[in-house]
Amino acid sequence: MSKILDKVYEKVPGSYWALMGGVVGLAVILIASILYSLTEPISFFTHFVSHLGWGPNGSEPIFRIGIAALGILMAPYILYLNRLLKVEKGEDHYLIRKIIHVLAFISAIISLIGLWMVSIWGNINQEGFFLHLVGAVIFFIMAMGFMLFYSFLMVFNKKWSKIQLVCTLVVIFFGVAMMISAFPLINNIDLESLSGDINDILAAIIPYTTWLTFFEWLYILGVCVWFIITGLFTLKIEREK
Repeated sequence: MSKILDKVYEKVPGSYWALMGGVVGLAVILIASILYSLTEPISFFTHFVSHLGWGPNGSEPIFRIGIAALGILMAPYILYLNRLLKVEKGEDHYLIRKIIHVLAFISAIISLIGLWMVSIWGNINQEGFFLHLVGAVIFFIMAMGFMLFYSFLMVFNKKWSKIQLVCTLVVIFFGVAMMISAFPLINNIDLESLSGDINDILAAIIPYTTWLTFFEWLYILGVCVWFIITGLFTLKIEREK
């Protein structure tokens, strides 16, 4: 596996995968949003990012294929970042850094699974919506985990930048705010009782999601920016070797 990765990174340096992933993520959201808006204006306060995956004018395939591609581009960078921040025995704070390193990798892999679930299960029925929602929640939570854990490791390894760390904290703030703003929805809607097609389901939950949708947009866009900023930082480390 290590030799295969070495060959991959010889052709495409590890940090480039982060840059490509972040740019592709932002581009997919922008293009899908423009296509969706040709029929209906899209708003951070009345639409989830996932609306793009059920939208008109080709926004659905653009979004779903783009999200799958984003996961594919993220994976090599996660593996690269895991190697870059590897902890060796005898180093300062070895045990705690080793635990954080393992947690970072596990949360990153689980987040990718959640992301692919979002892409695969975009069906317009209740079951498809529920699986899509489960995938989204997995991604949201686990992405916060790996961004925080890998940033901690950068600080421990004395390989960190203020811009990258501030970006991490801002994106995690958006994620926490998104989770908190989901409480009105959780308290007022029994998700298992929702029925009908996707339009019926969304019409039932949207009245309780004003701030949830707003912070979801900021969080998703923030994750894409996090990959770009972190990729630029690790690219700088590569060139300084």
